[in-house]
Amino acid sequence: MGISFGGVADVSISLAFMYLSLSLICTTLNEIVATLLKLRAKSLSAAVRKLLDQPEGGELIGRFYQNGLIRGTMASSHASRAEPSGVPAPGNHSSYLDSRNFAMALLTSLNPKTPIPGVAELKALVEKADDGVVLPAGIKDVLAAALATGEQDIARVRDHIAVWFDTAMDRLGGDYKRQLRLISLGVGLVVAVGLNADSIAVGKAVWNDSGHEIVRQVSERASGLLQNACAVPSNSSGGGDEAGEQISCQMRLISKQVDGLRPLPIGWGQDAVTASRQDIAVGATEARASSSLDMASKLVGWLITALALSLGAPFWFDILNKVMNIRGSGAPPQRVAET
Repeated sequence: MGISFGGVADVSISLAFMYLSLSLICTTLNEIVATLLKLRAKSLSAAVRKLLDQPEGGELIGRFYQNGLIRGTMASSHASRAEPSGVPAPGNHSSYLDSRNFAMALLTSLNPKTPIPGVAELKALVEKADDGVVLPAGIKDVLAAALATGEQDIARVRDHIAVWFDTAMDRLGGDYKRQLRLISLGVGLVVAVGLNADSIAVGKAVWNDSGHEIVRQVSERASGLLQNACAVPSNSSGGGDEAGEQISCQMRLISKQVDGLRPLPIGWGQDAVTASRQDIAVGATEARASSSLDMASKLVGWLITALALSLGAPFWFDILNKVMNIRGSGAPPQRVAET
């Protein structure tokens, strides 16, 4: 028996729409989790401590965070709080640092007796302990590498250190994305179970929808979602005192996305009706066996949904755009540019 291409397209559109809508919910929940846990601030705080190669109460790290460039950044990240003093706690750290500010703050914090060092002073610090100042081994290696290029301009040395900082932040960004991917998978599973978004059940329902009413409603809502995709809020900075308002706005977005999913057969109420009808139609033994198989299928469907949601909303946005064009009459013709 052949497989209808139209049926496959209908199922693909419905599942892609469900994944896109739920992915937007997951993205919002991810941002809420990152905001509440202050993941960006804590990750940057740990990275700076490692870069400075200093223990908790080290002199260099204390001078670094009391530098005006860094202290001002910390104060602006938490505008309503008192200006921080000393090394900030990981949760009170800023979420971002400019690489040039980091490099200049580091250079001016190396020797308290030389707040504006030149190349000669840096060479003296690297070659021997100048004025009793002992640099951490990691910082000494970074300075030695910057000075090994033969630069005689302190600005060029600063730029070398800034590049080193940017490289470290790229690695930190990769580690942060891996943390978010794990959070996304967990959040996706919670959303799939909480909304009973079973990919297998949704696919079967759409395939068996002889009147194509589900697909028609989904297509209309998908078109509206694609046109208004720019209204989705961008990622937050993960810190600051605006978290309450931001979370409230994100919860309203979640409610809107859930309302948009109503054409699809998801939710726990429908399962209860289906189960009661099965109990009436078949005997108790058959009903229990069928219930066990249904639960196994549901677990697999939830897992499929969670894995799909972990791919993110941009992925499903592109897929839905392509599938909608395939099902329809293709992309609209481009307008001729005025000359």
